[in-house]
Amino acid sequence: MMNVEIVGTNLSTSAALIEHTHRTVQSALARFGRRIKRVIVRLSDRNGHRGGPDKRCRVDLVMHKLGSVHVEAVGFDAYAVVDEATGKIRNVANRRLERVQQRRVQPAIA
Repeated sequence: MMNVEIVGTNLSTSAALIEHTHRTVQSALARFGRRIKRVIVRLSDRNGHRGGPDKRCRVDLVMHKLGSVHVEAVGFDAYAVVDEATGKIRNVANRRLERVQQRRVQPAIA
């Protein structure tokens, strides 16, 4: 099971939001298994009680031998930005893994 750290800043992180975030990150990154070194999810509300599209989710992913990946999503709803950010991180991590696998498969030119 991967270790997911969830940090909230200026945002009331309810137990339901934390559980949703943890479950969504686990699901999005499950195929990478032991390649994942660390996942940090930062949830914040830039405008506080004033409202607006100010909920932010930043996901920092550190993978063994594949480096670091950082993505961000901003919107009105905390749950929606978590879903958007985890979708982005899954896509970026997939592309990075595919690039590494393609380099290994290409034959050497003599």
